[in-house]
Amino acid sequence: MGVDLKVLFVEDSEDDAVLLLRRLRKGGYDPTWERVDTPQDMEAALDGASWDLVISDHSDWDELCSTILETGAGEVWVTHGQEDALVHWCVTQGIRAKPLHMLGYGDEEGDITSPLVGEVERTGGAPGEGGGAILTG
Repeated sequence: MGVDLKVLFVEDSEDDAVLLLRRLRKGGYDPTWERVDTPQDMEAALDGASWDLVISDHSDWDELCSTILETGAGEVWVTHGQEDALVHWCVTQGIRAKPLHMLGYGDEEGDITSPLVGEVERTGGAPGEGGGAILTG
């Protein structure tokens, strides 16, 4: 049995969420999770539970920044895209942020054997109270 982890996926693709769940499990986590794909569902999920990790797949800069602020994340991990720019933006908002490099990223079609690199740092408190983390991609 792995480390308990409550994960919210803000993701329009169930297949992508399943792939990330496999990586989390291989990394030693035992995730309890929910996937949402609309702003309304995300708001309801954030209001209804405390999450250790929010994983979001956004490509629109304004929407991404808005989502990060809405989650109340205490820390943001950036997996790809404009990593330096997003890390800088987070820091200017008072949010800890770092690029997170993933082993085996891009293997989505094959057997995924590489876990996420890094550990979820539980920052204490619920999202909105400076707790939790958000992983963006």
